[in-house]
Amino acid sequence: MINSRISVKPSAIVNPTLDVWLSGGASIVALSLLFLSTLLISQELILEKFLILTVALNGTHFLASYRLLYSSRKFALSYPWAAIYLPLFLVLYSLAALMLVSHNASYDLPVQILIGTASVYLALHYTGQAWGMMASYAYLDGVVFSARQKSLLRATLKIMAGWHALWALRLLWKPDGAAQVYLTNASVVMNYLGIISLAVGLTVLVWVGKGSGRRVTTRVLVPYVALYVWYVFLFFYPAALFWVQISHAIQYLPFPMRVELNRASRAGDHSEGALARILAPYGLILLAGSALIFAGLPWLAEQMGPGASSVWVVMASIINIHHYFIDGCIWRISNPVVSKELFAHAEPPGRAS
Repeated sequence: MINSRISVKPSAIVNPTLDVWLSGGASIVALSLLFLSTLLISQELILEKFLILTVALNGTHFLASYRLLYSSRKFALSYPWAAIYLPLFLVLYSLAALMLVSHNASYDLPVQILIGTASVYLALHYTGQAWGMMASYAYLDGVVFSARQKSLLRATLKIMAGWHALWALRLLWKPDGAAQVYLTNASVVMNYLGIISLAVGLTVLVWVGKGSGRRVTTRVLVPYVALYVWYVFLFFYPAALFWVQISHAIQYLPFPMRVELNRASRAGDHSEGALARILAPYGLILLAGSALIFAGLPWLAEQMGPGASSVWVVMASIINIHHYFIDGCIWRISNPVVSKELFAHAEPPGRAS
């Protein structure tokens, strides 16, 4: 159980045990159980989307990134592309795309491009977050990657980003003839490369421990293994992307929460009950915003008729793209500002990876 004071164990984002479970341990166990359950129970039942989880976890993790980016004018202006230029471009592009579709339903290519971009960009988002988790926990645990080890690990994650992008492309695009053959063959190649990349990555992580004399800790290893478990699950059950999204959101949420607590601590609030006093309104704001956007807007679109559903699809795509871009900008622990915000409570024995 987390202590009621803001200051938790200094070598953790939440605490050492919960860090392991939240960073992917829980998803490895849960998805393994879901996988086994599909052998006995209808896949439709197991893989059904639960709106409450979308609102409580997936939606809140989107809102948490917005809360972090726009927490102050100074912070937002330090990332002008994430805070201003990209969202402005996405809004203008989406309005133009929707105007074309409303004029003629066959002019849907701009909308399809938006959906495709969000789907493929997700690959970079997942693999980028996996590396961010590994680097963060390595920093806290004093595990140091050499330049070569870091390059090899990131190369394996780039291979998996390629696997994910191709997987998404195959779901969105159903070509005929030679294009379909090429796409199928490329998928087979990426499947083998994915297996090889896992073997290489695990070998590198063993090498890190032997070379530095400080073994790779469980919470550095778990995000890496969890990513591969997610992709094995998606390989067999593409409709299970929902559960992978929930797993990803659970990984993400402790990090903006930690920044929120560190900011409050820096402001001088170290009193008993400060943890609940800070996180309760923070969580309620995220939940309310998530319910409005990810439950209220789709419901409103349904009430407005079939034509309005494309509006929600476009909105969801631009929210996704913007979120991925935000995270790619602000979650770089090599950035001293980010490192100070995230690790202000800790005095880790190592350094950023």
